[in-house]
Amino acid sequence: MTCTGLSYSDMIRIDESNIVIVDGQSFIQMTRKKTNESFTIPLLPQAEQLIAKYRDHPLSKINGTLLPYRSNKGINKPLKIIAQMADISKPLTCHVARHNFATLSLEYSVPIETVSRALGHSNIKTTQIHAKITTTKMQRDYSNITGYGPWGVTYVNSADDPKNQKH
Repeated sequence: MTCTGLSYSDMIRIDESNIVIVDGQSFIQMTRKKTNESFTIPLLPQAEQLIAKYRDHPLSKINGTLLPYRSNKGINKPLKIIAQMADISKPLTCHVARHNFATLSLEYSVPIETVSRALGHSNIKTTQIHAKITTTKMQRDYSNITGYGPWGVTYVNSADDPKNQKH
């Protein structure tokens, strides 16, 4: 779910009809079960590998889906065990993976409007709750500012400095 941002209820419904190819790139195209909002997200290599691994699994065949599935609780329980073994204090759940996807997307400079659409949110405020701005993202976003000058900033590129602008 960290690779796609899908909720548990959407992940268990993925079938062949939800995979579309545009200009050689695979996408998941669905309607979100909870909000009935349509969304399209790129099928990242990690997610493609998981689908390739499990598409012929007996449970996938029986369910007519690309992934075999257990109950949400059946997925979350092993995640809690993994978290304990890895000494991770934050609870690991399917929903936390969805938050991870949103945060990582922002970390890689995907605009929040795009993240919102990918998550199938009907309101961008919901996306703002899911996605967190990390220190690394802030450092990258502000990397062209090196300090403070008379206008509040010192510019790396002097041509960007307002006092050097020709009016």
